[in-house]
Amino acid sequence: MSAKRGIKTIIGSFFRKRGQMGAQAAPATFLVTVMFIVALSCVAVSWIMWWFPYHLFSDEVYNVVVVNAPESFIRYNEMTQADRDKKSREYGNRYNYFANWEHMSRFQYNYDGYGWTQFVYKETDALYDFVTFGEWMREGDAYLTVVFPKGFDQMVSDRQNGLTDAKPELLTYYRTNSMEYSDMKNDFIDEYLEGYMSMIRADYGLKVTSVADSQIVDQPVETQKALYGMSAFTNTLGRTFVPILLFVTLLYASMSIGTNVIAGQKERGTFTGILLTPLPRYAIVSGYLAGVVIKAMIPAFVMGSIASIAFITANYNAGHYFALIAFILVLEIFIASITILISVINDTVVSAQTAFLPIFLILVAVCVTCIQSVAERADFYMYLPVYGQFYGMGDVLTGTIDVPGFIVSSIATLILSAIIVLITVRLLYIERYTVSIDTVDAKEVRRHKEGGRSSILDVFNKITDNFSYIVTQIFYPLLVLSFFQFLAMIPVVVSYMRKPEYSSYIQDLANVGSVSDIISKTFEIFGIFFKDPLFLGMMTLGYAAIIITYFLHAGRVWKLKNFKSMAGACGYPLKSGKHIATHYGLGFLFGFLMMTATVGIMYFTGQLTFSGFNLNLSGIGVFIFNLLMWFPQGASEEVMFRGFMIPAFSKRYKTAFGIIVSSLLFSAFHSLNAGFTPLASVNLVLIAVLFALIYLLTGDIWMTSAMHTAWNLSQGNIYGLQVSGNESSNSVVTALYDRNATALITGGNFGPEGGLATTAVTVLCLIIVTVLLIVKAKKSKKQAA
Repeated sequence: MSAKRGIKTIIGSFFRKRGQMGAQAAPATFLVTVMFIVALSCVAVSWIMWWFPYHLFSDEVYNVVVVNAPESFIRYNEMTQADRDKKSREYGNRYNYFANWEHMSRFQYNYDGYGWTQFVYKETDALYDFVTFGEWMREGDAYLTVVFPKGFDQMVSDRQNGLTDAKPELLTYYRTNSMEYSDMKNDFIDEYLEGYMSMIRADYGLKVTSVADSQIVDQPVETQKALYGMSAFTNTLGRTFVPILLFVTLLYASMSIGTNVIAGQKERGTFTGILLTPLPRYAIVSGYLAGVVIKAMIPAFVMGSIASIAFITANYNAGHYFALIAFILVLEIFIASITILISVINDTVVSAQTAFLPIFLILVAVCVTCIQSVAERADFYMYLPVYGQFYGMGDVLTGTIDVPGFIVSSIATLILSAIIVLITVRLLYIERYTVSIDTVDAKEVRRHKEGGRSSILDVFNKITDNFSYIVTQIFYPLLVLSFFQFLAMIPVVVSYMRKPEYSSYIQDLANVGSVSDIISKTFEIFGIFFKDPLFLGMMTLGYAAIIITYFLHAGRVWKLKNFKSMAGACGYPLKSGKHIATHYGLGFLFGFLMMTATVGIMYFTGQLTFSGFNLNLSGIGVFIFNLLMWFPQGASEEVMFRGFMIPAFSKRYKTAFGIIVSSLLFSAFHSLNAGFTPLASVNLVLIAVLFALIYLLTGDIWMTSAMHTAWNLSQGNIYGLQVSGNESSNSVVTALYDRNATALITGGNFGPEGGLATTAVTVLCLIIVTVLLIVKAKKSKKQAA
């Protein structure tokens, strides 16, 4: 069979009964298309009904909240009040549409609402408390909050008298539930505040030194003839509604036809016969492509012709009509090539339509981005695929045509379509080898005869599977920890933003110029939060939520049904209360003794001294919250890095692998803390290995959870030292580093965990636990014998 004859045969199949396999587009896709057209029609109706007073049914407000208003601003408002009153009288009744329809039908939002704006005065020291500002705007029907620093007039006076170079800053906050508020805010700044600044300049006798200062524009402004009435309506309809309607028609027709032709034949098992014919692969693709293009062009051709008749004007001629059809044809070739490609790489009609649906939505989104006026449209868009066709159709329907844009965009689109077709042809050559008549059993027999060797694909799949599993186990704790810590931080940050200290902190950020400064300021804020009972309470709840999340995660992974099994799978076997109490009590004692030994080494080597008791009644509340936080904090980290992670790796790999990975990850999780050093990294790995071996020795993490809690609690709230770079807030005693203390021993800003004192204590404990594990193994062998 010749290629030409084969192409004709394939094209003809589209117009015979069931030539397109009788397949229909998915109902969901049809529904989405219909809803999109309905929504677009509503938009078109809104353009027609220009007289509808939308603002009467919206929540538009016009008042302005002024925080810490200086005397000069209040005086300026009193000066301009008469002008606002005049605007309000000229506009008339703002609520009775029938009595004031002439003004209200041509209403445009502006920053002073035709004189309706009123100023609401408030006072606060917290200049960045956007939550309170939002409440004030809702209470005062305001769209904008202007925040002055306290003593603004004095700041201006000091600057004018040469006493300071600092410029007083004005902050603005505005509502975001309407797109109009942003423009109104900008107009308020450009007009009203600029007028206020001009008054200040006049008060100080300053001369206008620049065009920007005087609001005078001495450059000509380009203008274009505005369109009104029916001309404006048809222009908008031709440039937006009709091109989108044509676009959606091509997309829907192509998808309902193109995604079925090859995928449908694969589903019925008839496509293999076509591949076995001598017909070249390019001929098969060309035939299907031409069939989809011709059949999809029929409704598009009819719709384009109707649109041309509707938009006939003095500037519209036959050349514009043929240009419109050419734009539609080029766009359809591009869309059809995509649908054929999707059909080739899928085996069923449903999978092909599902795969095409995201492309459908992306192309529709591209159409939506094209809805902009000619003045706002950049010229280079006319030369891009898809954009050029959309804008070209709009230009043609309104009686204009960009010939260079038409040529360049058409060539670019056709080249892109040709590339897609070539990819499709190559995929069809591969398709020849994916069609197999062997059963699964026959393939298994053949593999057995070949010696059972795994193919390269099997090896690759195994590697990727292992990689995916390891990455999942590594990033899951990061995801869970970040999520719950973020939730815990929200109310704390909101509360802090209402305090004057937050304003000072934000102003200090202006001096931040390096990564180290950013990290320093970040840990500075955490140091502040650690003294806040709200933060400690929220973090306590967050750590408890992490533990519960891991219980549920273990139940999902290992198909566990009840809570007791889930807790046991995470290292918390719910045995007798005596067992739990014994392990937890001993662990708490061991953790306290380890930290006490570390502090003792630093004390006897002259690295630190004790200056007495530090705890007082004013800090007892924060101290109690700290105590409560350390219990779930230690338990949550033990669940993440020991209780769940080590068994998860042990079930798939060896226990040693789980210990190594979890220990390295435990150290890495603390690497961003302040003062982190290579020695701190080594110590954290050693501590993690120690806790992992204790977990293997005891069979649970009750003991290590208590050790973790006691270690942190003793370090921060008993001896008053840094805990992994975090400053302690309240402690029982005050420990001070000696002037000649060595960071190599003490750990420096990271705390004892970054020093050799911790290294010595941890290594000693590792030796003891290792000996106990060896003894336990020998006893097990004797009992087994």
